[in-house]
Formats: sequence, structure tokens, C-alpha cells
Amino acid sequence: MNKLLWSSIKWSMTDLFSGMIIGLVTGILGSALAPYLKTKREDRSLKGLLYLWKRSVWQTVVLVVVLGPVAEEIIFRFLGISLLSYLFTGALPLILTSILFGLAHNQYPLNLISGILGFILALVFTVYGLPAAIIAHATHNAVSLFYLNVKARRLMGISLTKALKTLEVNEVMKKLGQLN
Repeated sequence: MNKLLWSSIKWSMTDLFSGMIIGLVTGILGSALAPYLKTKREDRSLKGLLYLWKRSVWQTVVLVVVLGPVAEEIIFRFLGISLLSYLFTGALPLILTSILFGLAHNQYPLNLISGILGFILALVFTVYGLPAAIIAHATHNAVSLFYLNVKARRLMGISLTKALKTLEVNEVMKKLGQLN
């Protein structure tokens, strides 16, 4: 695994398509499972996302779907797995970076989903390469944003953008079932 660092910067249309399909599946499953892992504590990650969305939908999309996945995949997969593979063998670098990825996202119990996603992205990285992991992560995040907007329409009858123009973030979170 020591040559993983540079050999992971490979891509083919098949690799990218595989990453996109994996991102779709994880995005759908993550969005479907998230309500069952709800906590009584405030979701600070969602709150921050809603404040950003209220300011600019396009900035939110660029940050969550483009910049975030690129930066996180470089940090956790390209650097994390590659550097840890010099110290450990087997799946341990993938597991360690997945745990760190989960801890860096959200709060318990939702970071369990992020940790599982981190492991799936680590597998995508090792099998298909860095570009496919970025595509999988970006697709996952895009599906999650889409689901959030669909949930807002279903629960409030209006888009998330319109809800955030007329209501405060805490009110939107209550209507989304994220605050008691």
C-alpha cells in the first residue's frame, strides 16, 4: 500500500461512474436512515448548513458538493490513508481514517453514518482512486441536500429556500423535526 499515494490519482469513466453510483446509494441510504438516529440535542452541523443556505444557496452547493468533498478526500483519503499505510498494514489505515472522518462530521449518533460513509469512501479510494472517491462524496452530499429540500417541501409545503427567507433557522429546524 506504500505506493497508494500517487497511484490513486488515476481515473477512467468507469471509475468515475462507479463513484457516482456509490454516492447515489450512500446518499439515499444515509438520508433514509438519518431520521432514525435522531438525537435530542441540536444538530449543529445542520444549523450551520441552514445559516449558509439562508445566505446563499449557490455558496452552499459549492461548499457542500464541490469544495468540501475535494478537501476532505484529499485530507482523509489521499493523505490520511496514504500516510497511515506507512505505519500500519491491511485495513487499519482505512478504519482509522473512517473513524476520524466520522468524528469530524456532525455529532453522535449521526457521526456513525459519517464513519460508515468514510469507510465506504476509503474503499472507493483504494479500488477506484481519488477522483472516484471525490465524485462519490460529492454525489452523496448532493443527494443529501436534495433530500433536505424535499423534506422541507413535504413538511412545510414550501422549498427550503423560501422557508429560510420567511422563518428563522431555529423555526425551520423545528418544522423539519430537528429541534424539540
